[in-house]
Amino acid sequence: MQLRSLTLHGFKSFGDRVVIEFDHGVTGVIGPNGSGKSNIIDGLKWVTGGGRASQYRAGEKTDLIFHGADGKRSVSYAEVELELVRGKERITVSRSLMRDGSGALKLNGKNCRLSDIEDALAGTGLARGALAIVGQGEVGQVLTADPEKLLNYVAEAADVARLSGRREQSQARLQDAATNLQRLEDIMLELEQFIEQLKEEAELAEKYTALSREVLHLRYTLSCHREESLEKEVTNLRLQDAQLGDKLSHSRLERRQTEESWQDSRRKASELEKRYREALTRAEAQKADYRIAQERLEAVKQQESASEREREALESETAFIASMQMPEQPADDSEALSMQLHQAEGYLKAIEKQVGELSGQRQKLEAELASLRKSKDQETQKAIAYETSKQRLEAQIEELQARLAQVGDTQTPQVLSMSQELSRLEQTLNLETTAFEELKEELALALQDGARLDAEANSLHKAAEQSRAAFEARRGYATGSKIALNSAIEGIHGSVADILRIDTDYRQAIAAALGRRAEYIITENARVAERVIDHVKSAGGWVTTLPLDLVKGRQPFLDKAIAQFPGVLGLATEFIELDDDYLELIYQLLGGTVLVETMSDAVKLARVHKQRPRLVSLDGGIMENYGAMSGGQSKTNVSVLGAAKDVEDTESEALLAKQRANAQQARVTELQERSKAKLALIHELKPQVNKAKLALTQVEQETRVQSSLKVELERQLKGAEQALSMLVKPESTQSGENLALLEANLGELLSQEQKLQAGQREQQNHLRDLKEALNLALERRQTFSSALKQYEANQLRLATLKQKLAAVQADKELIRTALNEAEQALHKAEENLPKDLKEHQESYATALAQAQELEQKLSDFTELQAELAQALESVKITLARREAALEIATEERKAFPMGLERLEQSQRICRDRLSVAEQELEAIGPVNHRAAQDLQQQKERYEDVQVQSVQATLAVSELEAVLERIDHEVTSKLRHAVNQLKIHFSHYVKELFGADAKANVLVHEENDRPKGLSIILQPPGKQTQSLNLLSVGERTMGAMAFLFSLLQGQDNKRLPIAILDEVDAPLDEANIRRFCTFVDHLAKQGTQFVLITHQKATFEIANVLWGITSEKGVSRVFSISRNEYEAA
Repeated sequence: MQLRSLTLHGFKSFGDRVVIEFDHGVTGVIGPNGSGKSNIIDGLKWVTGGGRASQYRAGEKTDLIFHGADGKRSVSYAEVELELVRGKERITVSRSLMRDGSGALKLNGKNCRLSDIEDALAGTGLARGALAIVGQGEVGQVLTADPEKLLNYVAEAADVARLSGRREQSQARLQDAATNLQRLEDIMLELEQFIEQLKEEAELAEKYTALSREVLHLRYTLSCHREESLEKEVTNLRLQDAQLGDKLSHSRLERRQTEESWQDSRRKASELEKRYREALTRAEAQKADYRIAQERLEAVKQQESASEREREALESETAFIASMQMPEQPADDSEALSMQLHQAEGYLKAIEKQVGELSGQRQKLEAELASLRKSKDQETQKAIAYETSKQRLEAQIEELQARLAQVGDTQTPQVLSMSQELSRLEQTLNLETTAFEELKEELALALQDGARLDAEANSLHKAAEQSRAAFEARRGYATGSKIALNSAIEGIHGSVADILRIDTDYRQAIAAALGRRAEYIITENARVAERVIDHVKSAGGWVTTLPLDLVKGRQPFLDKAIAQFPGVLGLATEFIELDDDYLELIYQLLGGTVLVETMSDAVKLARVHKQRPRLVSLDGGIMENYGAMSGGQSKTNVSVLGAAKDVEDTESEALLAKQRANAQQARVTELQERSKAKLALIHELKPQVNKAKLALTQVEQETRVQSSLKVELERQLKGAEQALSMLVKPESTQSGENLALLEANLGELLSQEQKLQAGQREQQNHLRDLKEALNLALERRQTFSSALKQYEANQLRLATLKQKLAAVQADKELIRTALNEAEQALHKAEENLPKDLKEHQESYATALAQAQELEQKLSDFTELQAELAQALESVKITLARREAALEIATEERKAFPMGLERLEQSQRICRDRLSVAEQELEAIGPVNHRAAQDLQQQKERYEDVQVQSVQATLAVSELEAVLERIDHEVTSKLRHAVNQLKIHFSHYVKELFGADAKANVLVHEENDRPKGLSIILQPPGKQTQSLNLLSVGERTMGAMAFLFSLLQGQDNKRLPIAILDEVDAPLDEANIRRFCTFVDHLAKQGTQFVLITHQKATFEIANVLWGITSEKGVSRVFSISRNEYEAA
């Protein structure tokens, strides 16, 4: 794909519509400073999706619109259109901006998004990061950019940036899906709890409805019985009234006066009774206020205790964090190691230089020796020369044979053994690395289990605390017992329920056997008991105490016949665990009580054995030894009896959970230690493997040198022997001494060259060790940085804890104020308790006695008429009551709903069953009649949420897999792109700087992923280590080599477009020529260049030139043909 044309209208300095057409090769843009050349680059960036206005040297985005000039008004919008071609395909991208800030982005005439532009321009270097566009002044910053930015250049060239956008979208979707999954799981947990609650409420509502229906039928039946009975009684009473009325009519006048006096006395007594009842009501209300004040005081005390515990926890955590110390900074010797590394490299180069010089001297001596041999060959006609040549060749043969003997066999066995040792070390390292990864996974699982066990231990600990608090609050106890147990009087051992430990199966029976005796207070002696009673009495309560020095009992004995009777479980004391100090006490309370399975068993036993103990069934039924039976809905508070054991069990479970959590923590610590040991072993093995690799490389290199030397010596020996055999005895000469001297010098030079080579190898090993030490120092510095960040985070947590501690302290003051107010309210309520109740009671009793006395006088006064009057009065009163009762009974029966059926049961049976049913209703209390309907709705909602949860889980798994694939693809593409960059960068550096220039690209990795790049560039004749020490021109040329390497693309697929804005400004004439040659070469290979320049040498390579001028603040564009500027 290549640029075809660029149209600008109203963009920055281009007030008029201009069209710039681009050549397929090199297009040049020239013009004076300030004419608007760089605005063409800005237009290209903006239309292809560029970002903020600050990137185009503008404050607001509307500043990009032409603002007017002399003779030219401002325009209302800015528009840029870019046309590109790929073969016969034509792509048009346009972007517009209005004065109100609105704009439009179009692709081939249709509205689109920036992502659509990126997809359309993928592979051109124009989209997103605009890699193909190098702006004015940007080229010099490329080489000195940080490693992350250099890697971003490569990512943009490798088309990885688009994948990064997809990864960000997938990451956001994954986070949303995980949040939604967590929300759904929370909703499911709440719904499960709510459904369980609704199930219980629905069952209670169903039971309540059935009992209510039964109660209604029972009441209707009783109403019918009552109506029939009253009708019969009223008929009889009316007959008696008619018979007695005639007999007593003549005595009414005399009796009326006495009766009036009697009625007056009854009214007075009634009035006094009313006053007494009112006083009694007020007293009960004031006692209720007193109890409310006591409960409020207790609540404030509990709040104070909770606040104190929270303060202690905060202080403990604050002290722990405050005790932590700042990590110790390791010694930073990286600069010294870098300096030593630089010195070692310099020394190595000096040795290499000496080796080169000795090699030159050796070659010179060999040339002289060859010349001498040639002259000796020319003197073969002389007899003496033959003898000398023969001696020389024989000496040479002898020397070569000696040297061959010294060289000996190659070091193949040693290479083999070292290779085997290296393989063993690498295998060990791989095994230890695998074991370390397995330990890491095991440690992660152990940490999860540890967190779960810690949560369980904390939950059980809180439950134990709550159980302990409920136990200490004595819920279910009578007021007097609660006052005694909370009095803190020395010598109180607790209640009877506190000392007993009873299995759950027998708890109901023991609770029924003890009854309220379970709340009796055990004291050390009778003196303590008196103090307890006085204290409770002063508080208006009642309590029963059991002094240990007074309460005695003998060990009970169960008759064998009774013990073997079916259904008998044994003595009640046998099912109780307690300390020996309380045995006599429990013998006294339950010594004569035997447990049986059911009340039927108790009845059977009673019928057989007339002399029997007190019997208690497992469901709480009681049969006294004299035959009385008790049972039904138990009102005994069983929780009081088992409270102590429940608290102990809960605390034991909490302790066991804490022990399990501690054991898991110990296992985590052990795994951490093992992981550290494995990691230390891996760190120890890695240098050994590297050292073994280095030693093997050295031995292989020496073996190759020895092999080459042996072949060379054998060749020389064979040549010498051939020369000796071909000699014809000439006349001897006297040049043998010179030949021996040259050969001796040559041998000495060879020996010196070998020593220098050995020193060179030693220095290379030293240089490698210095590099490893430098990497280790950098790793220690990174470790210290991580520890320091953790320490700073702990310090921030410490400040937060101090703020919370201050808030808790402030709350403590408020609690103390509330405590004082509660104590004052309790004191005031105690003072308001009534003190005149006894006076009202005595007045009422006196008036009642007077009324009774008048009634007796009336009886005496009417002695003769007493029997008749009393009978008549009794009949009339009874008749009136029965008639009223009959009327009420009839109304009550009519008030029942129509259609009720009368039960065929007696009145007594109905009354007994009604009492039981009403008690069951009262025990159930208020119910939720909509529970069944709500339960069905919640079940349907739970099923819907469950389906959503499964879908969310699948979505999370799918998104995690997508992220993993994207990460793998990004890493793979980056690695491949970096490898391609290394090859092309080295090639372009040699082309731009010369064959002797050195260049390399180093990759920084983290977690097996590239994290940054570093560039090494050394122009010919320089050993520069820092790029900042290069000249501006050298940095520019190096940056161009780097950018051209990026433009080369992947797998030699060159990016098609390069737009350069005055990148040749810092170059001298020679480098400009080299740069132009290089650009012309790339253009011929298919890269389209757009060059903005002031350099004439750059003009010459352009196929098309565009000139930019500024006329009264408006940029004008004109084309220049190649012939015109060549002629100029």
